[in-house]
Amino acid sequence: FSQFYTWTLDNWDIISKWYAGLVKEQMQADLELETFTKALIQDKKTLEEKIKEIFYFVSQKVRYVAVEIGPNTHQPHNASEIYKKRYGDCKDKTTLLLTMLKIAGIKGYPVLVPSSEEIIDESIPTIDVFNHVITVVPKENGEYYWLDATDEVASYDSVPFSRPLKVFIIDENGKGKFFETPPLKDDKDYSDSTSVYNIDEDGNAELEYTYKYYGKTAEGPRYNFKYTSPEERKKYFEKRGIEIKELNIPSDFNNVDEPFVFSIKGNYRNLVQKIDDDTMVLSDVANIDSYKDLTTVKERKYPIRFWSSSISKSKSVYNFPKGFKIKNIPKEYTRNDPYKKGFMKYESKENSLEMNYETKSFEYKIP
Repeated sequence: FSQFYTWTLDNWDIISKWYAGLVKEQMQADLELETFTKALIQDKKTLEEKIKEIFYFVSQKVRYVAVEIGPNTHQPHNASEIYKKRYGDCKDKTTLLLTMLKIAGIKGYPVLVPSSEEIIDESIPTIDVFNHVITVVPKENGEYYWLDATDEVASYDSVPFSRPLKVFIIDENGKGKFFETPPLKDDKDYSDSTSVYNIDEDGNAELEYTYKYYGKTAEGPRYNFKYTSPEERKKYFEKRGIEIKELNIPSDFNNVDEPFVFSIKGNYRNLVQKIDDDTMVLSDVANIDSYKDLTTVKERKYPIRFWSSSISKSKSVYNFPKGFKIKNIPKEYTRNDPYKKGFMKYESKENSLEMNYETKSFEYKIP
């Protein structure tokens, strides 16, 4: 929809100095908060260890609760008050984090995050484009630790968002600058799954799944499983046709420095179609996006937007009964579109078929 903006501010420095003042005023630590912070990091030697310990306390032990009434729609509550009550919204948790970092002798800055990068026009200074606050700690090499204190399943050294986003960093002098957050790293933020199907002579299969999520990709499944009951977790997979025999999910959801790994053992009925005693057909195992919902219309009124993603890897192994041999293997499939790249490879040996799949999406816009 068309929108109309009016503004009276001359530059973004007015906003950055105003917000820096709001935060600084509330970065007040009483003796209880100082004592707690110093005890929390007393055996930590390095800067990284101290950042990690403080961040995990604020992100995991202080609940996210938004109480945005009166001046607190923009101004955070007092840091000592947030610590005592153990709850706060994004600006509260950021203020507590900055205060504890300061007690530890670590410099941190507040970062204003827009609801959408598309609404930012740097020629129109306004606070209205922002709806979130996080923290950065500068590194010696010019990079940052990105710390979102509202993300209880985030690692201290992860990228803040699943795709780059223009944010507004405010330094200790109240000077603001726009900065693009880093993208996902292919060697750090990815998922990898392995599926093994042992198929019987009736076309049913015993299965073993192992899912591994690394870096930023671990946050979604870790959070979802943390807040679902064992019965709800089981139902999630049963809806996919799996009769669960064993579901192994980590119990420590706060161990965010490690990959999130879980496994399943169960049964899958009618995985393959049995034609006769000598013939089985395996189908519908290759998922290739055709985007037919976008291409079937004769005319478009709006642009098409593709979003970036992490790398997704998977390996599927289908073991047929002894005596069967694999025939009619599909050719290797390679995708190299501007918005998606990947491959699908097939290998067979006697009665076993192995399929390896890898894909990654890229941000792309078709006008």
